[in-house]
Amino acid sequence: MFEMSVMAVCLAIALKFFGLVCRGHPFEILILVAAYVFCVIAFGLLMGALVREPYHAITWSLFYVMPSVLFAGAIWSRTSMDNVSLVLSYIMPIGYAANDLRSLFVKGSAVGIELRLLGLLIMGAIFFAAAIHFLEANKFANDNAQRTHAVDA
Repeated sequence: MFEMSVMAVCLAIALKFFGLVCRGHPFEILILVAAYVFCVIAFGLLMGALVREPYHAITWSLFYVMPSVLFAGAIWSRTSMDNVSLVLSYIMPIGYAANDLRSLFVKGSAVGIELRLLGLLIMGAIFFAAAIHFLEANKFANDNAQRTHAVDA
């Protein structure tokens, strides 16, 4: 909820003070941003469940941030990507949200947004389920290690 509030405040500031043009319906923008935030938070939970050392969380996040900038369609569009880049752009959640958000602001509509919303929700659900699985596995392993340590002591 906090992320959505920050996003709404930033968009309001951009609209009011920087002359950002927004032709899209606020509800569509909110739904798209909410689906993206859900997916990214679930991905973050998954990465948090997978890291063993806290400092790895910093370096691992770069493996998401840098490619997502490249494959979001901001630098070059999906229509001009080679096959490998195109596949990678569909693995990154930002690839589902960036173009539609741009289309909503500039054109007022995004053709096929429902399919990409579904993709974000499915990816988020997969990330969330995997995060739960790995968190439970880590908890089980930690509980066993503590019991073994207590028996040894």
